[in-house]
Amino acid sequence: MSDATLVRSQAEFLRGVSMRDAGTLIGLVVILAVFGALVPGFFAERNLINILQQSSINACLALGMTLVIISGGIDLSVGPTAALSAVISASMMVAGVPFPLAIAAGFAIGLACGLVNGVLVAHVGLQPFIVTLGTLSTYRALALIYTGGNPVLGLPPGFRAVFNGSLFGLPLAVVIVACVAVVAWVVLKKTPFGEYLLAVGGNEEAAYIAGVPIARTKIAAYMISGLLAALAAQILIGRLGAASRPE
Repeated sequence: MSDATLVRSQAEFLRGVSMRDAGTLIGLVVILAVFGALVPGFFAERNLINILQQSSINACLALGMTLVIISGGIDLSVGPTAALSAVISASMMVAGVPFPLAIAAGFAIGLACGLVNGVLVAHVGLQPFIVTLGTLSTYRALALIYTGGNPVLGLPPGFRAVFNGSLFGLPLAVVIVACVAVVAWVVLKKTPFGEYLLAVGGNEEAAYIAGVPIARTKIAAYMISGLLAALAAQILIGRLGAASRPE
C-alpha cells in the first residue's frame, strides 16, 4: 500500500469517527431542545440535577458494560445482578447489620455474579450472549426467591444520607460515577489491562499469540461489570430507600 493510499485511508477513518461523534452530539442537542421547548422549567437547575442523579445509575451500569463490550463480549445480566445485590444489602441493613458491611456484601455479590459469567465465557467456552441471557433469568429468580416477591423497606437514614448527600454542589452519586468514569478512562488508555481488553476484543487469536492472558482478561471484565452493577444498586436503593426484585 502506497503512502498516499495509507494517508487517504486514515483520513477516511478519522472522518467517519468524527461524523459518528458529531451525530451523537447533534442527537443530544436535538433531544434537549425538544424537551426544553415542550416542558416548562426543563432547564431549571433542580431538574437538571435530578436528571444527572437519575442518569448516574444507568451510567454506572454502562461503564461496566463498556469494558465487557470492548473485550468482545456482552453482559445482559447487569440489571438482575444489581437487583440481587440491592435486595441482599438492603435486607442486611434492615436486619441491623452496619451499612458499610452490607454495602461490602452487595459488592461481593456483584463480583460473584460477574465471576460466574466470566468463567462460563472464558473457561467453558460458551457464547457471552447465551451465558448472560441465562444468568439474567437466574439472578432475577434468586432475587425473587430471596425477597419472596416483597420489597425491602426501612433502610437506615445514615445509609441514605451517604448517597443523597452532595459535594461541590452536585449529588454525591453523580460525583462517584464521574470518578468511576475517569478511572475507567485511565484504565483503558494508560494501563496494560486496557490494552489487553482492546487486544482481546480486536483479534483474540492475535492477542493469544502475543501473550495476552485471554481468560483472565475476560473474567476481570465481567467481574468489573458486576461490581459496577452492585455500585449502581447501592446508589438506587440509597435514593429510593427501598429495594425490590427486578420486573
